[in-house]
Amino acid sequence: MNQRFIPLSVLVGILWLGFHESAFARSEKEAETFALLRLLDENLDLKDFQDQGITFKGVLDLISEKFSAKGKELLFRINYPAFKKGTTARSIVDGELPAKVPATARRLPVRTFLRMILEQEDLDATFLIRNGMVEILTAKQTTPACLLQSKVTGAFYRETLEDVLQELSFQTGASLVLDCRAGDLAKTPIRAMFRNDVTLEAALCMVTEMAQLKMVVLPGGILITTPAHANCMQKDMLTPAKTLGKKPNQGK
Repeated sequence: MNQRFIPLSVLVGILWLGFHESAFARSEKEAETFALLRLLDENLDLKDFQDQGITFKGVLDLISEKFSAKGKELLFRINYPAFKKGTTARSIVDGELPAKVPATARRLPVRTFLRMILEQEDLDATFLIRNGMVEILTAKQTTPACLLQSKVTGAFYRETLEDVLQELSFQTGASLVLDCRAGDLAKTPIRAMFRNDVTLEAALCMVTEMAQLKMVVLPGGILITTPAHANCMQKDMLTPAKTLGKKPNQGK
């Protein structure tokens, strides 16, 4: 009776692919976010945006069209519930009022152009890279305090901490920076299931504890570092800033 054998190298490859399928997905999401950030660095020709009656959504659609013409995809999502009904900002977002496109240089990076439109007093908005799109929402909703309350999902089976952090960052838009001081702890295998009943803050506390690391929430970001360095940073944040160049007893 003839027997057919699968080469050992092929079998190992199949098993390895099975165990690491979700890890590849994480890497793809990291690459997707990186590519999206690079698109925002590209220069944009602004001559077609000077129409005084152009709506806010019209501005975003025109940006997308310009990239589509180059064979690239740049998607926008307006978070309408973030803008309170009856406000000037909501009227601009809804297209009831024209967008204020500043007269400026003929070419600017997309991110700079977006900031110039979104950060105007009547709108007070910003953008966030989340779930592979550029999301438009209020500036308040992009603070660490707000993002930490986002609900998260995920099924992690022996995935490294750094891969888990990439997934949580992709879902919520929060920038989670892993300190190089973490060393090999960044490769700690994580086993956890989040069923949309867990906030980002709780999830970060759990996975960083598994890796013997700590989360430090800064005014404008979140750092994952060693317990010792986290303690130093927290002490520094509680210490009043010193005036540079001021000598002891000066001014008394």
